[in-house]
Amino acid sequence: MATTERVEPAAPLAAHLLTDVPPRGADGGDARPTRDRSGGAFDPPADQPVVPNERPPAPPDPPPLEEFGAVVTQQPAVRVDGAPSDDPLPAVLGHPGVRFATTVQFATMAVTGADGQPHEVRVAAVDPRGFRVLTPQVTADAVGLWQHLLDGAAVVDYAAAERVGLELAHQVTLPDRPPLHIGAIAALGPGPPADIVLSAARAHELGIAAAPSLLVSIAGHARASLVAKELAALLGADATPLVEDALVELGVTRVPPGQWDDVWDRLAWCESSGRWHLDSGNGYFGGLQFLPSSWWGVGGRGLPHEASREEQIARAKILLAYQGWEAWPMCSRMLGFR
Repeated sequence: MATTERVEPAAPLAAHLLTDVPPRGADGGDARPTRDRSGGAFDPPADQPVVPNERPPAPPDPPPLEEFGAVVTQQPAVRVDGAPSDDPLPAVLGHPGVRFATTVQFATMAVTGADGQPHEVRVAAVDPRGFRVLTPQVTADAVGLWQHLLDGAAVVDYAAAERVGLELAHQVTLPDRPPLHIGAIAALGPGPPADIVLSAARAHELGIAAAPSLLVSIAGHARASLVAKELAALLGADATPLVEDALVELGVTRVPPGQWDDVWDRLAWCESSGRWHLDSGNGYFGGLQFLPSSWWGVGGRGLPHEASREEQIARAKILLAYQGWEAWPMCSRMLGFR
C-alpha cells in the first residue's frame, strides 16, 4: 500500500526576511537592551562593562585677528626729528594746528637685492595703527596689510620693490640679522616716507634702533611752515615741513591751479606709486590705473601701461572732462581734488 509523506506548509515569506528576531530572556520576556523614555542610548547588558561616551577635546580657538576700523587718512605735513623728550607725542597732539601725529623710528640700511648687490633703503619702525592714518586711503583700507605688520612681516613700497627687486612673499636679507618676510607691497604715499615698513616690536626684535621722529598732519586752517617752526621751538627739535603751504587744506594735499603735471604725478603716486608702466594684474594699467575700456574710450591704443607718461596724462585729461574726478574715486578724494 502506498504511503504519503506529510509536507509542512511553507513559512510565510515575511518570516525569511526577519533578521532581528529579539532573543528571549529566561522569563520569556524581551532580552534586548531598552531605550529610556528620554531618548538616551540603549543600556548595555549587565555582563558587559560600561564604556564612557568620551569625546576628544575640542581644538583651541585660533587667536582673534586684530580689528582695524575704518579711518579717513591724512597726509603728513611736518616731520619732527631729535626731540629730547622721551615721549613728545602728547605735547605735539595738544598743539594748535596739529590734527594727528604718530611716532616713527627711521633707519637707513643696506639690503641685498635680486641682483645680489647691496641696496640702501630707508626703514621705518612704526605703530601700525597710528602710521596707517598717514598712508593713502587705498593702503589704509587693506586691513590684511596691517595685520601682516602686527604678525612681524614687512611692507615694502612699490617703488622700492621695483628698484631693489623685492617680491611679495619673499624675504629681505638684512646685514647680520635674520631675514625679514615681505607680507605686502603697497603704495606708502607721496615721497614715500620709507621704503620698508615694519612694526616697532619687530624692529626691536631685530635690533634695529633709531631715535624716534614724529610725522604730523595739520588742520585746514594751519600752515605747514608755521606749525613746523612752532613745534621746533616747543620741543627744541628739528621740524621740517613736508608740503608747501599753498598745497595744504583740510589736512590733505590740494593742487594749485596751473600745476597740471603735478596733479597727475600726485595722482599717479597714489594710484600706482608713480609706476607709469605698471601692470598690476587686477585689470587696471599704467600710472593712473586705467581700465582698458576707459583707455580705448578716450582714444588710446593698446594698453595704458605700454604708453608714455605724457600720453597717459593726455588721455587722463580727456577722461576727466567726461567723468570728472570720480574716474579715480579713492585717490582723488584722498588728495582733495574733489
